[in-house]
Amino acid sequence: MKEGKISATRKRDWILAAVLLGAAAIFYLAGRLGASPAAYARIEINGVLVETVDLAEDRTFSVAGYNGGTNEIQVEKGKISVISATCPDKVCVNRGWAEHTGDTIVCLPNRMIIQIMAENISDP
Repeated sequence: MKEGKISATRKRDWILAAVLLGAAAIFYLAGRLGASPAAYARIEINGVLVETVDLAEDRTFSVAGYNGGTNEIQVEKGKISVISATCPDKVCVNRGWAEHTGDTIVCLPNRMIIQIMAENISDP
């Protein structure tokens, strides 16, 4: 008799897990599909805006980071990526392409943050 209760409980647990996983997938996809198209990237070093980049213009350039560090940045087809950096861990390089509004790329050693924006917003 106990075995019947255990298997019924496990079955309900699996159903609940499947429902929660499905709901999470729906919310994730709805957020991605409803996201504004990225148009600009805001680059800050140590909390100071150094450049606003139009993602429609393909180019490669370097940004001087904190304490002499540098990040080489590539913009291509509406996306942005750090392709090389002087930091030791290369987390920013391994991040890959950022293309959706709200995406960020961070290089902590060089104190650089790239934020993807739908509009060109400059500091007040």
